[in-house]
Amino acid sequence: FSHENGRREKIETFVDYPVEGLDLNRFVQSTSTGENYIYDLFAVSNHIGSIHFGHYTALTRRGSQWYKCDDSYVSSVINRGDIVS
Repeated sequence: FSHENGRREKIETFVDYPVEGLDLNRFVQSTSTGENYIYDLFAVSNHIGSIHFGHYTALTRRGSQWYKCDDSYVSSVINRGDIVS
């Protein structure tokens, strides 16, 4: 959501991101530990609707399986393209 000049709006810009292997090494100053800063996604929160009315759902990962959580309903995610939506 954005707040600008007294107006509030939902931002609809698509953000593409990796589900696995997000490499943040180039953003971290060198450390003496030699750690790699590579991460896998484990959850996504989605908002459906407008700024005044809407609903949140979540996608979560357990092991290698992804699930869509919508209130009390949970279902398996078959298409990995549904994760980045």
